[in-house]
Amino acid sequence: MRNRKKWLPIVLGAGTVLLGCAVLLVAKPDKDKVEANDLKPKWSVGDQWVVETQNQQMQSRVDLTDTDKDKDKDKTDRPDKDIKLPPVQWQFTVAKEEELGKAKCLRVDVKCLVEGKQPITTIWVDPKSMTIRQYETQLHVQGRYRTVKESYQLQDGQPTPILCPGNALPLDMPLFRKGEAKGEDTFYYEAVMGELGTKDPGDVGFLTEVKQTMKSLKPDDVKGLIADDFSKDLESKPVVEVELTTPDKRTVRQLWRQEMPWPVYVDNGATQARLIKYTPAKKN
Repeated sequence: MRNRKKWLPIVLGAGTVLLGCAVLLVAKPDKDKVEANDLKPKWSVGDQWVVETQNQQMQSRVDLTDTDKDKDKDKTDRPDKDIKLPPVQWQFTVAKEEELGKAKCLRVDVKCLVEGKQPITTIWVDPKSMTIRQYETQLHVQGRYRTVKESYQLQDGQPTPILCPGNALPLDMPLFRKGEAKGEDTFYYEAVMGELGTKDPGDVGFLTEVKQTMKSLKPDDVKGLIADDFSKDLESKPVVEVELTTPDKRTVRQLWRQEMPWPVYVDNGATQARLIKYTPAKKN
């Protein structure tokens, strides 16, 4: 009996220590793990943000106007020298809720903040899945503006990443589903010229394949890419890289952070874009 009394506390003490270690191991948070659904933007009517784009293509000085040359007289000694185009800022506004056919969407107007530049571009987005359902802009062709409108038909109604036309203003949106933000998936959608829900039997659609990959990045991996206002607490809220690619080698790289309405950084090969300002709608 005496041996039992002496032995029993020792066994229980060791078990308690081991159990405590196990609890600590289970409870230890994984800072690198990010849920994809936590990255999905949550827009409200009245939200605004500003994106600054920098075109990576070089323009020859001989293509500049006389006004542009006057602003840069100290470099006009080499008229054939290539220069980098200046950055451009764009204001995004969640304007209102709007129905397209049977689809309930949020309408986002994108206005260039450079006076005299291209008219407003608009995207319509499903607020639940954040899938872009329609894109519209105006192009200046032969002295007049021509409206370009493209809508997106989902395969079996399944949400998908969407790549919008053009590369001067990246408007592409990935798909954030439940589960950890990592791995690779392939999606399909049909791009149709015209308004959503009004497709005629004769309209031609183009089936698009998009491969999406996600992975978390270390703070050092994104150093210098993100605007200062959005580069804080990178350890507690890691950056997730999303890459969208198509079979024709079109590639879009995006960096996303939680609670942001738009990617904090984008590179589509021709243009780099950074989120520089975010003004949420005032709550009543």
